[in-house]
Amino acid sequence: MSLVIPGYRVLIKPEPIEKETESGIVIVRENEKLEEAKREYGVVAFIGEGCWRDNNGRWIGNAGPWCQVGDKVIYSKYGGKFVTDPDDPDQKYVVVNDQDILAVVVQEK
Repeated sequence: MSLVIPGYRVLIKPEPIEKETESGIVIVRENEKLEEAKREYGVVAFIGEGCWRDNNGRWIGNAGPWCQVGDKVIYSKYGGKFVTDPDDPDQKYVVVNDQDILAVVVQEK
């Protein structure tokens, strides 16, 4: 897939919602709109070139980007727009503003 994400937007691949029954059966519910809206976790797939920059193109706070492609992030629950990959209709993404990324999930060793 070839995308151009302008400005301060970030493309995130949401993690599928899995529910486990009491007996241990995992139920994946991919197509329910209410469940989609509740997603908050995902993996950064693409970062726009204007993310975390001011109007002059300088890093905000001179810190640089605080998340990278491949990072698992928590984003605002209703802060983005769900889009479908035109090459793979089963693959969904969410486009959020850089400020809608609330945290980066760090795996401890």
